[in-house]
Formats: sequence, C-alpha cells, structure tokens
Amino acid sequence: MENIWDEVSVRYEDWYETPLGRAVDEAERRAFLRLLEPRVGERVLEVGCGTGHWTKWFREGLGMRVVGLDLSEGMLAVARARLPEVPLVRGDATFLPFKEGSFDVVVAVTVLEFVPEPKEVLDEMWRCVRPGGRMAVGALHEGSPFARRRRVSGTVLSHARFFGYDELKELLGHYGPVRIGECVRFPPTGWGVRTSWMFEIFGRLFGSKGGAFLIGVVPKYPTQPVDLPR
Repeated sequence: MENIWDEVSVRYEDWYETPLGRAVDEAERRAFLRLLEPRVGERVLEVGCGTGHWTKWFREGLGMRVVGLDLSEGMLAVARARLPEVPLVRGDATFLPFKEGSFDVVVAVTVLEFVPEPKEVLDEMWRCVRPGGRMAVGALHEGSPFARRRRVSGTVLSHARFFGYDELKELLGHYGPVRIGECVRFPPTGWGVRTSWMFEIFGRLFGSKGGAFLIGVVPKYPTQPVDLPR
C-alpha cells in the first residue's frame, strides 16, 4: 500500500480542484468545524497527513500548530514542498514517535480505511492526546452513493475499507463518549454538486445517516482526583 501512495502522490491534490472535489472538501471542513470545535494555537498531530491537504487547513485556516506524520515518502515530499514551515515526520501510525499526552488534538482523516488493525492506530492516537484534548477521526461511510462509486473507481479508494455509522461509533466508544456526525449527503453528479448546500442543510435538519463522510470526536477528560476515606 505504501508504494501505491508514493505513485499517486504527485496527482493526489488534482481531485480537489474539480467541482466535485471542491464541494466535498467544503462539506467536510464545515462538519469538522462543528464537531471538533478547534481553537487557535492548539497543538495538533495529523496522523496520515499525506500531501498536507488537511494539514494546511488546520494551520492556515484555523491557526493551529500542526505536526504531520505519514508513512509514504512520496506523499511527504509533496507536503514538504507545500508546507516547508510545518514539521513533517515519516512514521508508522501504529507506533507514533511522540510522548504520551503531547497534543491537544490528534486527528486522522481517511486513514483507518487502509490499515489492517484500526484499533492499534486509535490506541496510539489516544495515547498522544493530553487530558482535556480530543481525538478526531474522519472516515468514508459505506452507506452512500460515493462508496459504491469509489469501490469500482480503480483508484487507491478501491482498496479502502468503508465504515458503517454504528461501527465507527462503537470503535471510538472504547475511548469515551463520542460525538459523531456525517456530511457529503449529495450524490456525486453535476446537479448534486450544484445543489450540495441544500442536501447538507436538509440532511442536518432531518438527521440523515447517508452522508459519504463520517466524523467522530472523542474528548479525553482530565483524571478526577479520588477522595479516599480517612
């Protein structure tokens, strides 16, 4: 899988320049803002940062202090050219080279789909979250028109494991109470892109669970002192 990411790295960002890519990107960012509630100056670790697409937004769009990690040297080369001022580390998501509690937020976007054991990655992410911080995951939803299209796309996404809404919630629930939501409710068509705002608004109003992108956020509550009997 690492070699596949190296091969696609130079053209990975092209999709975001298409009308469909821009509409999806906007919907995903809006959903992240609602659920993550980011704060300027927070220290963020992005696991599986790839070409730095989300890294750039966290830093320049939200004013957060970001460190990126990825296993693919090809992806990191693109990210370093785009973000020379951001610390970018080559490393394995199942063995993060950071101290316990080093970050306010640890986030992975479209990463669990490509690892053999998602819980191993989540365990490491959780270890690196400080008490009072959050772990956030963005994942591809199996119950959407996008999923069916992506499975036969012939791209790296045809190798992805898609997640169910309840499946992701249960997986993240091992770490604490989960705030979960979804977005990209519009179909991957021209008219769907043109009316994407309408799908997103009505989907939120009526509580749909058919969006192509799931987001789960788990707060790491500070340990409360225990009053021992005297």
